[in-house]
Amino acid sequence: MSPLIAAGITWQAITNAVPVHARINVSTINTFAFDDGGGSAFIVPVRVESAVTPEAAGPLEAIRDGWIVDLVAFHPSHPGRWALRRGAAEWLGVIEPQYLDPEPVPVWRTPLRWLQSGCRGLVLLSKERASQYRIISGLGAIVAEDYQHATQLRGILAHPWSAPRVLLRREEARHAA
Repeated sequence: MSPLIAAGITWQAITNAVPVHARINVSTINTFAFDDGGGSAFIVPVRVESAVTPEAAGPLEAIRDGWIVDLVAFHPSHPGRWALRRGAAEWLGVIEPQYLDPEPVPVWRTPLRWLQSGCRGLVLLSKERASQYRIISGLGAIVAEDYQHATQLRGILAHPWSAPRVLLRREEARHAA
């Protein structure tokens, strides 16, 4: 645990998220397998209260006791690189329900930053834009890490799908004129 503490993660965050040290190998599709001869990593369970939304009435309780949908592996020396065990998790973290003018949600770039924040907010684990859009478009407000991150999040929120043109049947157009 000393690399995590040296990276600025508190004991409270460690006891909430319960990271464990393991040796892993990462595949070409960015999933990992446990391997005694592999690289060093910390593994954090990705817990949810609901498989369709990161919201929960008690976010901290869900982080501690929610359903485990996947595992995320990372190392503090390389925070921008992480891998999932099964590739099933779309986000890391649990947030307050997003109604009645909720507090802005911190969105972090990496699992390390999420742990450093005391397990507050979300990390987008999915690389698919549609998944990212679905997750963050339902948030009341977002707090990005910096200007570049804010630009990246705004890019995700730009409508990702082209909309079809809406036409009027010729008979209806004649009657409307």
